[in-house]
Amino acid sequence: MKKLITVILILASSHCMATNYYVSNTGSNAANGLTPATAWQTLSKVTASMAAMASGDSVLFKRGDTFEGSLTFGRTGIKVGAYGTGANPLIT
Repeated sequence: MKKLITVILILASSHCMATNYYVSNTGSNAANGLTPATAWQTLSKVTASMAAMASGDSVLFKRGDTFEGSLTFGRTGIKVGAYGTGANPLIT
């Protein structure tokens, strides 16, 4: 019984691990987007990467930055937020 509970907990915890993707004006679309230091740069990169994202993942935009263009979500359950300090990021 202990082994069964352990296996269930391991499987459940693997589904609970969401990924944060970072976007910054000083980022690079060649980066992986997984840390502020390796942030993506454009909204088009976020849209193009949407297919690899899972429900519960977050796209975090750098505070104080302005992003031009549009953002299209191809999946449901993707969270949008901000990181850093300063004014909320803008999408124009």
